[in-house]
Amino acid sequence: LGALTVSELLVRVWPALIPTQSVAKRTVRHGLVCVASRPKAPLNWRERVAVGERVVVRPLGAQRVVSVEDAAALGAVPVLWESDTWLCVLKPPGMPPRAGRRCLANVVRGMQS
Repeated sequence: LGALTVSELLVRVWPALIPTQSVAKRTVRHGLVCVASRPKAPLNWRERVAVGERVVVRPLGAQRVVSVEDAAALGAVPVLWESDTWLCVLKPPGMPPRAGRRCLANVVRGMQS
């Protein structure tokens, strides 16, 4: 993979846990990521990680990133209100509203079929 920034590395290595650059940046800013060789050192999301370095991601706790398949299977996108023209759902944390294959728009499309 070569020398990647911390945010690029997180998205490539853990796409189910950290699906986007913004989630990766937020995870680093909240102190949930460190380099194993220097666990106490502050880490910036723009910092490059050398090949062979171990990166540690601490659990996110209550926040859970949900894939489209898991959301549909678990009923994690409950319909709060529905009419002929409008639909109100409860979006799970970490699921993007429109961008990407695992977005809320695709879940809603899947619910319609």
